[in-house]
Amino acid sequence: MKLLTPEFRASYARVHEPRENPSGQMKYSVQMRFEDTAQGLGDIKEAIKAVVTEKWGKKAPAGLRLPLREDEDGAIFANCSSNDPIPVVDSKNNLIAEGVYSGCYGVAQISIYAYDQAGNRGVGFGLCAFKMTRDGDRLDGRQSAAEIFGAPESGSDDDDIFG
Repeated sequence: MKLLTPEFRASYARVHEPRENPSGQMKYSVQMRFEDTAQGLGDIKEAIKAVVTEKWGKKAPAGLRLPLREDEDGAIFANCSSNDPIPVVDSKNNLIAEGVYSGCYGVAQISIYAYDQAGNRGVGFGLCAFKMTRDGDRLDGRQSAAEIFGAPESGSDDDDIFG
């Protein structure tokens, strides 16, 4: 089952280049941090219930792992990943090859699936596509090059700096 998420803040954003996970697999991934939990999570929760019911019936097994979790501050978050490259677009739906960072905002198309492997049972989110909707404060504390170097100096690009 696939659906679009509500807007979230991206954390641990690895949508342009894969990163090796603890199992040694290269994955494209992002942690979705939903700041406005009243907006749109109902559809995701209903989809999770539907996937659980389809896989295990009306009685879910004990210890079932679910993708939506709550951190110590009460924020809802979920991880999603892909083994394959995903399309990444900007707010105008132009493909972009860079620029997504931890702290920006976005929406994603996710696939919701059940798994039952080696004693681990649960529901996971696959990352299908990512759209960067707007900038946000970087979570890693870094500054952009524009913030470091300031606005470009006026003048011709053809100025000869050697006189």
